[in-house]
Amino acid sequence: GFLALPQFGRMITRDLYADMHAAALAAVADPSMDFVFLHYGIPHSPGIYDPAEHRLSTALSSITAGYYGNLALADRTLGELSVEVGKAGLRASTAFILTSDHWWRKSPWFEREPDYRVPLIIRARNDGPTARVAAPLCTVNLRGLVS
Repeated sequence: GFLALPQFGRMITRDLYADMHAAALAAVADPSMDFVFLHYGIPHSPGIYDPAEHRLSTALSSITAGYYGNLALADRTLGELSVEVGKAGLRASTAFILTSDHWWRKSPWFEREPDYRVPLIIRARNDGPTARVAAPLCTVNLRGLVS
């Protein structure tokens, strides 16, 4: 039989992340690519990042610690992607759209009320002025923007 322990799920998730991230770093630095779509599984469970050690980890952690660790990994990942774009000299011609596939479903455990917001950050090419928009937006509508 097959024994499914949480540790094995973390190992598989860690290895998938590492392989995908290596391919993503190469893709965003390739000037022949006109469009790169990346979908990372972080900050979803299982937790695979230890922010105190700044490294991928398969150490067991609570759901909350795993989520916050993976959230730190998402921040690190975006930073590394941005650095690769810069090193390739593609910053002026690259736009980033960062969002999530859903709200943090466990927010009611911490805030008593669900928080249905999802992050949406758009960095247009050539670093235009910063604007904050408070109006609700359905992220499905981004399809037209990307097209």
